[in-house]
Amino acid sequence: MQGLIEGRAGSVAELTEREQLRPGAISRILPLAWLAPDITQAILEGRQHADLTAKALRDLPELPLAWSDQRRALGFPAA
Repeated sequence: MQGLIEGRAGSVAELTEREQLRPGAISRILPLAWLAPDITQAILEGRQHADLTAKALRDLPELPLAWSDQRRALGFPAA
């Protein structure tokens, strides 16, 4: 994803092909970059619910952009 950030890749499709990833791999992970900081911190510290795994996050049909909605959807207390 660094290629997208630095402008070395013009699209997710281009980066997927160049890195030889499965179709959709980056599209499933990219929304996690917008996780609320407190949710990210809780995950890094292992304080998330046991069923909130990397796979569960990747398999979300859609991650809300609003941090308050993310907390509600992922079972975290309001900040």
